[in-house]
Amino acid sequence: MEQVFEYADRVAVVRRAEQFAGYLLVTVPEMMPSPKPVTYVDMVFARPDAEEPSGWRFEDRADPGVESAQEELAASTLEWYGTSFDVQWLDGAEAEAVRAKFC
Repeated sequence: MEQVFEYADRVAVVRRAEQFAGYLLVTVPEMMPSPKPVTYVDMVFARPDAEEPSGWRFEDRADPGVESAQEELAASTLEWYGTSFDVQWLDGAEAEAVRAKFC
């Protein structure tokens, strides 16, 4: 099993320059049989946004293949469309509270 699956269903706090920037939710769907099987790493970045009715803006990204996503997630960094962020993985009750809010 590829290491990127360690990040399936993980939740993280995202910061930029030590300021809260939002939450990252990661899923790694099972690989589907096909002539060229590819595993996608899906990420949703929930960012505070006062202009949205919910107060949150949701941006998503699906990375085909796992090499670059594995490297990024293992380093606890996030390169999001040209902007670098720091990632702090949550566990237990903290992760569940974030999942309950967004999932």
